[in-house]
Amino acid sequence: MGNQRMRPSRPPTLTVPIIALGFAMGVLVTTEFIVVGLMPLLAETYAVSLKQTGLLISAFALSASVLGPLLTLLLSRHPHGRAIAFSLLVFGAGSLLAATVPSFPLLLAVRLLQGALLTAVIGVASAAISSMAGPGRAGYAIGQMDLGLIAGLVFAMPAATALANQVGWPPISGLLGVLALIAGVLVLAAVPVDVASEIPARQTGILFRPDFMLHLLLSALLFMAMFSTYSYIAPLLEQFLGLPADLVAPALMAFGLVGIAGHWAAMRLVDRAPLAVTIGISVTLGVVGLLLPLAANSGVLALPLLAVWGIAHMAGFIACQARVIHAAPDAAAFAASLNISACNAGIAAGALAGGWVIANWDPGMTGLAMAALSIPVLLAGALIRAGSSRLPDAAQGNQ
Repeated sequence: MGNQRMRPSRPPTLTVPIIALGFAMGVLVTTEFIVVGLMPLLAETYAVSLKQTGLLISAFALSASVLGPLLTLLLSRHPHGRAIAFSLLVFGAGSLLAATVPSFPLLLAVRLLQGALLTAVIGVASAAISSMAGPGRAGYAIGQMDLGLIAGLVFAMPAATALANQVGWPPISGLLGVLALIAGVLVLAAVPVDVASEIPARQTGILFRPDFMLHLLLSALLFMAMFSTYSYIAPLLEQFLGLPADLVAPALMAFGLVGIAGHWAAMRLVDRAPLAVTIGISVTLGVVGLLLPLAANSGVLALPLLAVWGIAHMAGFIACQARVIHAAPDAAAFAASLNISACNAGIAAGALAGGWVIANWDPGMTGLAMAALSIPVLLAGALIRAGSSRLPDAAQGNQ
C-alpha cells in the first residue's frame, strides 16, 4: 500500500458515479444513526421511554439483517442504477411520511422498511461501482464511495443532531427525506443503465463453510458489544457523564473525528492481520467499558476514555468488512452483503441489551455490558484461530 505506483488508477468516468453513490451512502448512514444522538428528544417527542426509543435502532438493524439480503437478491436482477435510485426514492418517501405524520408506530414501520433498503442499496452500489471500475480497480473505487459513509458518521449525523435539538425531529426527518430523493435522482443520472448483474448462485456456497460462518458470527458479536453502549451514547453523555445537552452534538462529532484515526489505522493493518485487528478492537472496547462507570461526572477520565472508544468504534466497521471478504475472496460481493446483515443483527441485539440495562440500572452501566459482550467476541476469535491453524498455509492468509 505504501508504493503509490502500485495503486490502480481510477478512470475519470467514475468520478460522477462515485460522488452520486457516496452522497447516497452519507444520507443512508445519517438516517440510520441519527436516532443515536436524539434518544432523549425522540422519547420526549413521542412520549415513550428510552427503552422504547431504542426500538428505532434495533428495528432498523433487524430489518437490514433479515430482509436486506432478500431485497438485495431481488433488486440485483435489475439495472443497478435504476434499482438503487428506486430504493432511494422509497427510502426518502418514508422519511417524508414519518415527518408529516408524527406517530411512533409509523416511525417504527418506516425504520423497518428503510433498514431493508439500506442493505440493498449498499450491496447493489458496491456491485455497480465494482463493475464500472473493472478488474484491479474495484477495491479502490469502493473505498472512494465509502467516504460518503464516513462523512455521514463523522459530520452529517452530529450536525443533524444539533439541528434537530433546535428545530425538532419532524423537520430533520423531512430534510433527510428530501436528500434521499435528491440522491436517487443523482444516481439515476450518474450510473449507466447497462450496469447490471446477478449474484452467481455458486456464491451461496460460502454459507456452508463453517469457518466463514464463524467470521459472520464474530462480526455480529463485535457489533453487539459496540452498540450496547453506543446506541445510548447521548443519554450516557448527558445524564451520566454530566455533559450539558447543547454539547452532546459537538461531543458526538469529536467522537467521530477521533474515530478517523481508528479507521486509518485499521485500513493499514487489516490486510496483514484481519483477525488480530478485530480482537484488538474488542479488547480495547472491553477495557473502555470497564472504566466507564468510574468516569461519572469526571472529565479527566471521561475525555480520554471517549477518545479511545471512538478510535476502536470506527475501526470496527472496516475491520469486519475486510476480514469477512478475506475469509471468502471467491465470493467477495456476497460475503460483504452478508457481513452487513450480520453487523446489523449485532446492532439490533446490542441496542436491546443496552435498553435492558438502562431500564434496570442507568446509562453508565451500559459500559459494563460492552465489556461483558466483548468476551464472546474473544471466544469466537479463538475458534477461528484454532480452525485456521489446521488449514494449509495457503488458506491461512485469508483468515
